[in-house]
Amino acid sequence: MFWHIDNECYIADFDSNKKPDIKLIIYSGGSRLAAEYTTKIYLFNFENKFTLLSFFDFSQEKEYDLNKDGKYEILNCNHVHKDGHNYWDYNAYNFSQGKLKNISKGLQYPLWTRHHYKFRNKIATNISQNDREKEYRVLPDGTIIK
Repeated sequence: MFWHIDNECYIADFDSNKKPDIKLIIYSGGSRLAAEYTTKIYLFNFENKFTLLSFFDFSQEKEYDLNKDGKYEILNCNHVHKDGHNYWDYNAYNFSQGKLKNISKGLQYPLWTRHHYKFRNKIATNISQNDREKEYRVLPDGTIIK
């Protein structure tokens, strides 16, 4: 398998502790669905050392303050097949005090979009809240925190 790192390093205070953190994205390469597969790596600046957070993902989404609380939400995207269609499902997390916490339920997530170029940014309104919640994940796949 071929891996390559994005030629950019993102620096921001992702955990709202007034210290700059670092984000890297490692792409898996390949074609079709495999080409979307990445590993996100965060280095959180905490008490003069860094805490590593890493997980598998299907998204290159940036972090957003979705609930306007002053903290960035980290989005994780997975691939789901339902009723003959493919979807992206997003869970939202906050990282604080060395822990990753899923806050999706407070944001009406997991959010689903169609796995189609034209519809990736449009919410799939045909998926019930009950079905969306079946994709709630306490932690993203392959999560490492050190």
